[in-house]
Parts: sequence; structure tokens; C-alpha cells
Amino acid sequence: MTARAIGWELMGSSLAKGTKNVVESGISDVEAVVRREKNDDNKVGLLRHGLGGRLRRVTQDNLKKVLKFRGDSGVKQMSEHARQYINQLVAEPIAHVGVRRFVEEGERRGELISNYESMKKERTVAGARQPTTDSSVYSLSRGVLFRRRKPGLGLPGAGWFQRERGKLRSREGCPPSFLVNVRRTNPTTRSSLRLRLPLLTFQVYGRTKFVGVVT
Repeated sequence: MTARAIGWELMGSSLAKGTKNVVESGISDVEAVVRREKNDDNKVGLLRHGLGGRLRRVTQDNLKKVLKFRGDSGVKQMSEHARQYINQLVAEPIAHVGVRRFVEEGERRGELISNYESMKKERTVAGARQPTTDSSVYSLSRGVLFRRRKPGLGLPGAGWFQRERGKLRSREGCPPSFLVNVRRTNPTTRSSLRLRLPLLTFQVYGRTKFVGVVT
């Protein structure tokens, strides 16, 4: 988002000087601007006072936060993302004009023109997939924030089972063991343990299932 803000503001300041040079050659000093704005601590704010660098104060603050703990590679990556967004801003109007010309020359131009006019022409929203990327921010975050199952018994609610087991252990003051360990004894002993010791259960589809005993 910071790279898009940088590209948007550099694009606006360059268009104020003329559109021909921007379309033909683009903006070449993106990396130099990023380096200068990162190290500039005395800027008063471009839009508020008409002084300082080529970025707004809030954009410069965000740039410093992003690159605070990054070296030269972070500056180059930020500059590359901003440059790609500038190229996209330059190419989209040209592409729309080309599509409009192609539509007007077609056979079904009445229907196609109405469909073209109803197309949404908005700025890119945060998290949307860019033409130069393979996936969106949302799909990437799903992989990072996916809730993974904790290693345990492999049963439904294994995490809850571990917590309840710890509660019983702290309440009874004795280490718990599972039913599979108790079954090694004779059936009579196992039955008496079930009656005398607290049972550890969990809920599956509204029904209480017996898991083990605390020994």
C-alpha cells in the first residue's frame, strides 16, 4: 500500500509538469526519491505548506516505518513496486482507449459500448491482485493465518482435550494416564477404577464420549 501511495503521488507531481514525457518515458528517478525521502527528517510536508520533497508527510512517515529495519534491498524492492504501479497507471487509460476503439469498430458495437460504459473504473483496492503478481494479499494471508491442528491424540478437539487434562491434573494433584494404559490390568481392576476415579470425557455431536480415567 505504501508503494502504491508513492507511485500515485509521484505520478501526480509528474503529470503537473506535462503528460507527454510521462507517457513516453515514464518516471525514472523513483529509487532516488525513495532514498531521499527515507533519510529526510526536516521536511515540513509537500501538500500542506508547498515545501519539502515530492511525497506527502504521511506517506513519508509510512515509508520510514516500512524501511526502518531493512537495508538497501528494501529500498530497491519498494522502488520496484512503486515503479510497477506507475506503469500500471500509465497503461490503463491507454488500454481503455484501445478497447473503446476496437469496440466501436465491431459489428455489435451498440451492445459492446453499453457494456464497456458500465465497467467499473476504480483505483485498485487494498489487497487486490496486481497484474505483476501471482496471487492476492488475501490468498497469501490465508496461508499464513491458517489455523493448524496442534499435535496430540489425533482426535476431534485434541487441543481442548489437552487443556481439560491439565485442569484435572492440577485439581487432583496427580498425573493423568489414558484408558489404554489401564486396560493392561485385569477387567475387574479396570471396572473399579472407573467407579472410584474421575472420568475424562469430551463432546462429539452433542454426545458425551468416554476417553480415559485419571489415575
